Amino acid sequence: MFWVTTSYFILPLICLNSLYGFIGRELWRSKARLRGPNAVLQEKGHCQTFKILAVVVLAFVICWLLFPTGRIIFINSRDTRMMLFSQYFNIFALQLFYLSTSINPILYNLISKKYRAAAYKLLLPHRAAERAFTVTKDAGGYRETSASTRNEFATSF
Repeated sequence: MFWVTTSYFILPLICLNSLYGFIGRELWRSKARLRGPNAVLQEKGHCQTFKILAVVVLAFVICWLLFPTGRIIFINSRDTRMMLFSQYFNIFALQLFYLSTSINPILYNLISKKYRAAAYKLLLPHRAAERAFTVTKDAGGYRETSASTRNEFATSF
């Protein structure tokens, strides 16, 4: 039972790390090819993507790790007090387990301005057109100073 329980955590973690590792590797390789006036902004975008990937993997580990841990505690419980603790622990672990299915959009919204703007435009298209925007000229090109989605010169971070 221990191997079945841990495989429910280890196998998805291996898949997640492999796929996000491929994404990170491609970003790292393309980092060497960055040229031109937008290279600074593209590099900033790559760093932002690395940060998002790391946070998503960390959230997965935190949300999923407690579930197999709770099952292992329950399997190895010998007295009534420990079984009661494992039941409450499993309730908490299941809540985190279910949270892991919906936490990615929340994390993307907290971290990425581009995701927030796109979600705002998707969910409230009539209000997205009314939003004011400001663009300032920066050393690396044009920089967006608000969450505008209408400006063609604005670059994402």
